[in-house]
Amino acid sequence: MASTGRSIPAHGFGRAEGQIHNRYRFILTMYAGRTLVLLAPVLLAFELALTGLFLVKGLTGAQLRSIAKIWRGRSELLSTRRGIQASRRAPDTSYLDASGLSGGGPLASRGSRWAGAFFNTLLRGYWALVSPLL
Repeated sequence: MASTGRSIPAHGFGRAEGQIHNRYRFILTMYAGRTLVLLAPVLLAFELALTGLFLVKGLTGAQLRSIAKIWRGRSELLSTRRGIQASRRAPDTSYLDASGLSGGGPLASRGSRWAGAFFNTLLRGYWALVSPLL
């Protein structure tokens, strides 16, 4: 494989833009349209929370560049989506569940753990409502 002369770090802020872009691309190509519509409120809330985190961490530019890249490549993305959706064999419910957020583990503050438990309860309740419709 030929080197491009550009070094991509294994972790840290240098990879953030690609990770954000890949997350958007995965969601938009892999999930069925019905899943995207039914999970839109949860996905929007998650994106807003991430936007807040990106503001704090200084990654807003990476997020905006990723969104712009998805928008510019939308015709290719839609073509890829059509191919993937045509070849699907299992519904999204075979892969999705309400296992919840990690909550930060033992090093998280009490408030973070409480917020994680609260949001996990909300997410499980929402999942119980929409999963039969998928």
